Amino acid sequence: MRKIYTVAILSLIAFQAFAFSFEPSTNPWVGFTVGYVSSQVKISDGNETDKFGLFGETKLDKETKKDIKEMEKEGYKVNYPDRNYSTGLQVGLTFNPEFVYGIGLKTGLLYECAIYNYSSSYSKKDYSEKSSSVDSDHAMSIPLQISWRVEVYDELSLFLYTGPVFDIHLGQYSHSSYSAKDDDANYSVDTYTKGAPYSKTYYTKTVVKDDGDKDDSGWEDFENEPSMTRLNVAWAVGAGIQWKGLRLTVGGQFGMNNLLLPDFRDDDYSYKLNKPFEISLSYMFLDRKK
Repeated sequence: MRKIYTVAILSLIAFQAFAFSFEPSTNPWVGFTVGYVSSQVKISDGNETDKFGLFGETKLDKETKKDIKEMEKEGYKVNYPDRNYSTGLQVGLTFNPEFVYGIGLKTGLLYECAIYNYSSSYSKKDYSEKSSSVDSDHAMSIPLQISWRVEVYDELSLFLYTGPVFDIHLGQYSHSSYSAKDDDANYSVDTYTKGAPYSKTYYTKTVVKDDGDKDDSGWEDFENEPSMTRLNVAWAVGAGIQWKGLRLTVGGQFGMNNLLLPDFRDDDYSYKLNKPFEISLSYMFLDRKK
């Protein structure tokens, strides 16, 4: 009988040690976050749907891959992203106060930057040329979500979250360059653009260098009719794991509003921004429970 009591007591202790706690013992509610995020535009005309990156990235077809291979045989080196999404960085502050039974509000202020990069080069003994393009899209992201956290062991938790995200796009920036050099000449041209497609004014600058001579146009402004709204509203779902102050989060976002302004779309035409995959690491602090 003593053995039965002993086993029962040990089993109860083990159960209590590993049982879920619906009232986590700690609640560090402020955190610094850094992460990776993918962005994908979804276009639909009511009949067909297409997906590509923020800057037009798409999966390469067989003909394009064949052309690139032919260029490489001739001595070119081509770096072109073979994907239908953009990649980017996310950094900022996360706020996740909890109220009762692990239920809380997940919000914050995050800066996001999506980046596109293309380059090609060619080099022979007496001649070389190089072209490249770097584009970036900048936005501030404000999540406003419900979260639920369950403590599975002492200071080790699992959590779920869902709710809207509001992105405010600040603008896009691009830099394209071309250079060529041989025994007789050294020429390059760099073009910079910022502002479009969200603002009524965009700016460009061109810098030309030719055998040591430099011609800088300076920033010039041009009128622009914005084609897209700055506000993107998406619905996010995700999950994660937290140990003490370290939190790993994985999730995705699905665009809800049409980003194209009315003058640039038909009734059945939609242009939505999804973020199919995002992963972030946060360090949480300022524990609210003592």
